[in-house]
Amino acid sequence: MNRKQHKWLIPAIIYLIGLGIVLRYALLVMEITRDRAVEYHFYQSFIEGGGWQVLHNSIVSSCLTITLIPAIIQQLTGFNELVLFKVYSCMFLPLIPVFIYLISRKYLNKRYSILATVLPFFTLFFLYIEAIGRTGIGFSCLAGMIWAILSKRYILAPLFAFILVFSNYGTAFIALGLVSVVWLYLLVRKKYSIDFKVVTTVLIILAIFVPLWHFGIAQTSGKVVTSLAKESLSLESEVLGPKPIAAYSGFVASTAEEVEEAQKQRTENIESGKRYKNFLRLDSRELTVQAAFGKFLPNMNTLEKLGFALNWLLVAGLSTGSFIAIWKKKLSPVHSILVLLVYSLILTAIFLPSISAYYGTVRVYVMSQIVIATAFIIGMKEVSERVKSKGYIVTLVILTPYILYASGAMHFLLDVLLSYTP
Repeated sequence: MNRKQHKWLIPAIIYLIGLGIVLRYALLVMEITRDRAVEYHFYQSFIEGGGWQVLHNSIVSSCLTITLIPAIIQQLTGFNELVLFKVYSCMFLPLIPVFIYLISRKYLNKRYSILATVLPFFTLFFLYIEAIGRTGIGFSCLAGMIWAILSKRYILAPLFAFILVFSNYGTAFIALGLVSVVWLYLLVRKKYSIDFKVVTTVLIILAIFVPLWHFGIAQTSGKVVTSLAKESLSLESEVLGPKPIAAYSGFVASTAEEVEEAQKQRTENIESGKRYKNFLRLDSRELTVQAAFGKFLPNMNTLEKLGFALNWLLVAGLSTGSFIAIWKKKLSPVHSILVLLVYSLILTAIFLPSISAYYGTVRVYVMSQIVIATAFIIGMKEVSERVKSKGYIVTLVILTPYILYASGAMHFLLDVLLSYTP
C-alpha cells in the first residue's frame, strides 16, 4: 500500500464503523415514521413521476438529495424501494466523523485526531434514531464544506455548499449565516488570503442559490424560515411548543407517558391556534432543554441523575477545551470564529422558544461538534500540560463515563432499563 492509499485508510475505517452503527438500527427498525414517512412519500412520488407537481406542498420536497436523487438511483438500478431508501440515507451521517478527523489532522497527530471522532458516535443521531434523512445529509455536507474551507479547497468547498442547498433548508440557512460572518470577519481584518478567496466563493454560491431555491422555486421552505424568523423576533411560540423527542435526549430518557402527553398538548395547542409571549416559561422549549435545566430531575432514578451530571460534565469539558484552544491561538482564525459562532447558535436555540421548539437544540449540538470536537481535544492537550499528564488521558477521563452512559453500557452492567421509546 503506497503512502497516498494509506492516507485514506483511517478515514475509510472511521466511515465504515459509523456506517455499521447507523445501518444496524436503520435496518432493525423497518417501520418508517414521522418526518421519514414524509420523505418516503415524496421519494415515491418522484419514482412515479409526480414529484415535481408537489414541489411546493411541503418543506421536505425542497430537499432533493433525500427524495429525487434516491428515486433516480432506484429507477436506474431497480433495487427494492424501501431498502434502497433506508440504506441510502445512512450513507451520509458517517461522513461527519470522517471530516472531523480530516479537520483534526490539520492540528493533531493521528491518535488525537481519531480521539476527536469519538464523540459524534455517541450522540442521539448515531445511536438511537432510525436514520435522520435530510438532516444527516445536510450535516454531512456542512461538515464537508467546513473541512474544505479550512483546507483551502477551491472546488470542493463551493461544491459541498451547492449540494447543501438542496439537502436541508435549515442547515443551508445556517451555513449562509456562518459563512457570511466569517467573510465579514476576514474582510474587516483585511485578511485577503486564500481563506478569504475560498470563503468568498462559498458565500457567492450560498447567497445565490439558497434564496433562489427556497424562496423562488421550492417556496414552502422559504415561507417556513420567514415565519420562524418573525416568531423568533416576537419571542412568541406555541404553548408547550417543543416537538416531543421520543428518545434518549442526552440529559434524560423521556418515558412513553411523558412523550405522549407532550404530543397531546402540542396537538391541542396547534389546533386551537393559541399563542402568547412565553419567553420565560421553560416548558416553551423542547424536552432536551427542559431536561438540561432540571425539570425532570425529581423524577429521575439514581442512574439517570448520574447521567444528568455526566452530560453537564461533558458540556463543561467541551466548552473549557474549546475556549482554551481559542485563547491559546491553537486554531486558525476561521476555525476560531466558527467555534464561537456554533456556541452562539446553541445559546440561541436555548434562548429563543421558537428555535428550540421547531429546529431543536439537539440538532444544533450535533452540528456544532463538526468544529468543536477538534478544539476540545486541543484544549485538553493544553490542560494536560498543566497537570503533567498525557492529553488523551485527560480527554478520556471526561469522555469515558459519558460514553458508558450514552451507549447504554452502564445500564446493561447495572441491569437497568434504558427508557428509550423509538
